[in-house]
Amino acid sequence: MGTRFESDTQSPTINITNWALFTTLTLCIIARLTTKFHTFGKIAYDDILIIASLVFSFSHSLIISIAVGVGYGEHFGRISASKFETILKCLYGSSLFHLTSLRFSKLSLAAFLRSFKTRIESGIWPWMLEIVISLWMFVSIIGTVFQCSPPKMWDVWAGSCFNLVAWSCFSSIANTITELLIIGKGLILTASVRLSKRRRLNMTHFFLLRLLVIGSIITEIVIKYGLSPTTDPTYDYWSLTVSHEITQCLSIVTACWAQIILFLNWVEWNGLRIQGLTIPINLTNIGYSLMVSN
Repeated sequence: MGTRFESDTQSPTINITNWALFTTLTLCIIARLTTKFHTFGKIAYDDILIIASLVFSFSHSLIISIAVGVGYGEHFGRISASKFETILKCLYGSSLFHLTSLRFSKLSLAAFLRSFKTRIESGIWPWMLEIVISLWMFVSIIGTVFQCSPPKMWDVWAGSCFNLVAWSCFSSIANTITELLIIGKGLILTASVRLSKRRRLNMTHFFLLRLLVIGSIITEIVIKYGLSPTTDPTYDYWSLTVSHEITQCLSIVTACWAQIILFLNWVEWNGLRIQGLTIPINLTNIGYSLMVSN
């Protein structure tokens, strides 16, 4: 019975993964905000951006859950026309929330990098990074909104649409480029300041973690190509949805990683009593003394 259930539907897989990943990234953001507040006594601009990313991530998870509720993950032959239409609308909306969530998580890192402008001479580069990220998001959003002809711009199944596979790949490649720019700027920053070898390695590790996001984006491209064309969209596309959720989670978690490590050190050294934390010692241990508030 269990085997039959697993082969007949992917709805539980989508929903469980969806909310498990959202819970994970929510806990990471809570750890980040707790750490930043106890370190600096306030929430900075980059924290506001990561909160915005969380809000859009929740919207994405909620709308995917609605799609699952009407049959997403089931075989196409079992879905009524009205439910299929609802699923298409949900996937249309979720893609917009997904892109927006990614944009704010990237901007959070870009804002963090820009906060070092008073310490090192970096010219206009930090602002250019945010501009490039915003342009990528704007183009991706516009392209996704108008992927099919009005009035049914969400109908990728029977509507008149441009080459969706090519568009998805273009958007993913542009997404990857923004990630490489973030990593590159982070490594330039690390090389531009005077640090001990250990701190430099820690900072390098922090930015190189974004390679996980790039790996997830590449996986999305591979899955998209493998699924096109398909005769069972409500069932076959579950893996693409899960890969989107993983990318979204990784983007937020890696943006919070430095604060997560510090938070875990607080818990380890103080037995959950982080009020007694000696900040300079712990910051030195993880190389987090570079973190500044805006």
